[in-house]
Amino acid sequence: MLALIVLVGVFMYFINSGISENRRAINEILKTAIERCAPRSSATTPDAIPTANQVALDLAHFTGPDGQLIEINPAEVVSVRAPGTIQAHVHPETKCLVFTSDGKFVGLKEECADVEQQLKITDKEGKQ
Repeated sequence: MLALIVLVGVFMYFINSGISENRRAINEILKTAIERCAPRSSATTPDAIPTANQVALDLAHFTGPDGQLIEINPAEVVSVRAPGTIQAHVHPETKCLVFTSDGKFVGLKEECADVEQQLKITDKEGKQ
């Protein structure tokens, strides 16, 4: 199962890197890997096997304090709040902190209200 997770991660890297002309070949390899790793049941019919398009994540795009692009998976966000009393411990340009389910936080240049709105929009798009 770990091999399948690693394989999906590698494919997602290539797909997100703009190498989409090989999407059909990637989908076939992904289907084969899932068929080999999945238990034999009615859930492994060809229609139930996800393609590379279906495995993709919808990430929200923000700007970090130094101007770098930051992509966040809305499903992993635990809380969003202003730096407040810990402002001395983060970059001076940080206006919002996003805390994730792995216990880490990310500082962003955007206001928290804008961050929450973008996370909601991206999360809704991902569920459609």
